[in-house]
Formats: sequence, C-alpha cells, structure tokens
Amino acid sequence: SRFVAATTQVRRIENLARSFASSTNPPTDVGDLFRAAIVLLVSAHDYFIHELTRIGMLQALVGTRTRTDAYERFHVGMASVRDAVTNPSKPDWLEAEIFQQHSLLSFQRAEKVADAIRLIYPNPLWPDVARRMNSPVSDIKNRLDLIVDRRNKIEHEADLDPSQPGHPWPIWSVNVIRAMYFIKRVDKV
Repeated sequence: SRFVAATTQVRRIENLARSFASSTNPPTDVGDLFRAAIVLLVSAHDYFIHELTRIGMLQALVGTRTRTDAYERFHVGMASVRDAVTNPSKPDWLEAEIFQQHSLLSFQRAEKVADAIRLIYPNPLWPDVARRMNSPVSDIKNRLDLIVDRRNKIEHEADLDPSQPGHPWPIWSVNVIRAMYFIKRVDKV
C-alpha cells in the first residue's frame, strides 16, 4: 500500500540523515531531513485515513460493510443522485462525491480522524484504539495531535523556535522513529 511505501521512505530518510551526519566531520546538521520525514509521515497518515474512509464507504454502498449513522447522513449532490439512478450498478458517482467532499479536508488530528472513521465504523474510534493499544484514550489522542502540531510548525512556521529567532526547534532521529512507530500502530488498529 502507499501508506507502507511512505513509512518505508520515512525510515530511509531517517537512516540517510543519521548516516550522513555521522560521516562528516564536524557532523552536518540533518534536522531538515528529519523535518521532511515528519511531514511525509503525517501526509501518509492523512492519505491512509482518506483511503480507508473511501473504500469503507464504497463497501457500505454495495452492502459488504455495515452502514453507520454518519454514512446514512452523508449528503450527495443532485448530479450524483442522477448518476446513481441512471447507472445503479456502478458506484463511481459515490466515489466522485467522496473525493469532492473530502479532497480539501485534513484527516490528521485525532478528532478529524474520528469524524472520518464514523462514516465507516459504528463504535467510538478512540476508546477501541486505546483498548487495543493498552493506553488511555487521552494519551493516544494527545500524542497524535502533538505529532500533527509538529508537522504544522514545520510546514507553516518553518519550525522556528520563537524564543530563539531565526533558529529552528531541535529535532533528532528519535523524534522521527517514535512518531513513525506510533502512527503505524494507530493506523494498524
């Protein structure tokens, strides 16, 4: 899957950065490579949730997945209704509608992920994830949101530390590895 490929690429970037830093004297600052890995990781997570939701909604349409209350309340435009009536055996109309409605949405932060998953999963998401990960709900949601917050600082604020103008927040290999393993565990559940 593209999620697995992206997390493999995150690991390669992290390995490359560590290798490069250790092979130069003095060690080269490879923080920007670690930052790129965090951005890619959160992007892969967002993509995974989008795909999971899209596939699950199409399964619900054809009856191979239980339809949730949120699925039943999903609004579609009249053009999509016309397409569905004209060709009821093809789910293309729903796929186009999902893409149109979700294309500008971000499914990164814990609450936005839960909003998306409600379309395909009838139970509250985070208590089930917490039970499977053997951690409190608040810890899992907070940790995910902290990773996304760091990605947003990198993406939108150049990861600059306001207490040291012109200098980025420090970042290390361990930040990337921990974030990657955590998001892989969350998305695996």
